[in-house]
Amino acid sequence: MADPHIQSELDALDKLTVILYRSALTASAGIMSIVAWEHQFATVALVIAALLATTTVHIYDKRFRWLILGSACLPPFGN
Repeated sequence: MADPHIQSELDALDKLTVILYRSALTASAGIMSIVAWEHQFATVALVIAALLATTTVHIYDKRFRWLILGSACLPPFGN
């Protein structure tokens, strides 16, 4: 867990990624409640929420954040 006593300065991009990440997690919880009734919609919505959460994960060191996002854009190995 992060130390709550450490206060880091967040710029606009940091705040946006935190909001999007938390929104995706909240949406996922709501979507999970309708999986039994709306299977097709829920599956697509969960994939979208998961993609949003993984691309906006808040890592304090921006160099590592861009490294993770950049590696997601690379083509897979093999055929």
